[in-house]
Amino acid sequence: MKLHAITIKKGRHYPSLFHWLKGVELTYTEMPVLFRPTEESKYTLDATDQADWNKLYGRLRYRFKGGKLIREEQWHVWRWLPNLNTFQVARYTNIDGLMTWTAIQNVAVGERATLYNSWFSYWLPLSFHFGGADSNGDGLGGTAPNTIKFYIG
Repeated sequence: MKLHAITIKKGRHYPSLFHWLKGVELTYTEMPVLFRPTEESKYTLDATDQADWNKLYGRLRYRFKGGKLIREEQWHVWRWLPNLNTFQVARYTNIDGLMTWTAIQNVAVGERATLYNSWFSYWLPLSFHFGGADSNGDGLGGTAPNTIKFYIG
């Protein structure tokens, strides 16, 4: 399978629309997907945000529970841990705010992690997203602090 370079520019959460759509396509493949980080995949955030997980691709659904609309997500996620000099990839679920991570793999620069989609049970696609909230408001979390590049396919 051909690996595609995905770039998320400094100050952004998402890659270009073309690359974002590649992530949508990956959610429906039955073949194993390979993730390969590069030196350009590394980033540094404050201690509060460095351990946060960045999203590769996944699926979601909505359902009602007790009269309340619940959002449920399943993702393949990644992060850079400079203190351990390694990247990690994992399976991530978020069911109405209850988050769990499983199948965590350590991956060195240039190595490949194999992702399997057979565990997905939801149908709506989700695609690449870097960061999240700036947890402590210091401006060093949230969006990509530098241009991020990795390969996937």
